[in-house]
Amino acid sequence: MEYTNTTRAPSKADDVVRKDRDTVAPIASGRTGWMIQIGAFDSKGAAEARIDKAKSAGVRELARAEGFTETAAKGGTKIVRARFAGFADQNAANAACSSLKRKDFECIALRQ
Repeated sequence: MEYTNTTRAPSKADDVVRKDRDTVAPIASGRTGWMIQIGAFDSKGAAEARIDKAKSAGVRELARAEGFTETAAKGGTKIVRARFAGFADQNAANAACSSLKRKDFECIALRQ
């Protein structure tokens, strides 16, 4: 019997999301509760484009979620996070991430 490894290799976007979560000082957004992050970019336009692409991907868990960008400082460099807020709990945020990952989006659930 032949087995195929279906585990996706980590990408640069995984690295950016992981590093962003671990080392970047946030700028207060005013949003609290469970949210998801689908990337961190060097421009607001790139972050907004990723949000728009996620919205049009047909992920039902995003129907009532609010897409937004959040600027943060990393040293002297500005990054812009692409996020969705408005999830009832951790399970809802994780479900959204699972659906997005099936459509080749990077995603992490966060509580703020």
